[in-house]
Amino acid sequence: MNRDFFYGFLLSAVLLYGNTAAAASSGPAIDESWIPIESARPADFVPAGWSIEESLQQDLNGDGKTDAVLELIETLPHGTEEETPPERTRALAVLLQTPVGGYRRIALAGRLLRCTACFGALAGPEGGGAEIKVVKGVIVVEETWGSRETVTTRLRFRYDAASGRIVLIGEDIETFDRATGAGRRESRNCLTGVQLTETLRYDPKRDRLVAVSAKKRRIPKVKRFIDEIDYRSYER
Repeated sequence: MNRDFFYGFLLSAVLLYGNTAAAASSGPAIDESWIPIESARPADFVPAGWSIEESLQQDLNGDGKTDAVLELIETLPHGTEEETPPERTRALAVLLQTPVGGYRRIALAGRLLRCTACFGALAGPEGGGAEIKVVKGVIVVEETWGSRETVTTRLRFRYDAASGRIVLIGEDIETFDRATGAGRRESRNCLTGVQLTETLRYDPKRDRLVAVSAKKRRIPKVKRFIDEIDYRSYER
């Protein structure tokens, strides 16, 4: 990151956007009754007034069949280029392919993903969004929001055979002050019950955050499912 760019971005962010909390969504979450439990195609799980923003396919439960992760978004187009884009809610649906064909919905996370207007200075003209990927059966959801002070969450989920649901297996919560270059990262392993807390500092020579201190501690092993996660719980 070029230093002039870094401070230029900081100044524009502070002047133009302010605190991202003011843009927090108050709209209703998606209703499960709008979406079937089982159907033939992933497209059948998209309710009226919504569309697929991103679709990821991979085997999530180890049965050799291709499953689907759908990022859904409200379809609320604005009329003109000058008009402020509407605040659109998102949801994440997880579908497993059944032995006889078709798909079964095992998760609908209505509060996991931030709305388009909930990213502060880091959002583009049409609003911000999450980076979602599936790596070896693990669903990874990363979001960054804020202005001078930013927060990045990286949440990792995996299919849990015992419950038949998608469970949270790890989370990283990283805060960063663009004015001071100071930050903090909490990395929690929900399977081992270990949390690593690091104090961070931006290093301009290496153009990245580096850890200046670290501390480990034990945390309770509490099983949390993807459809129970609310992005508002990560607000600072």
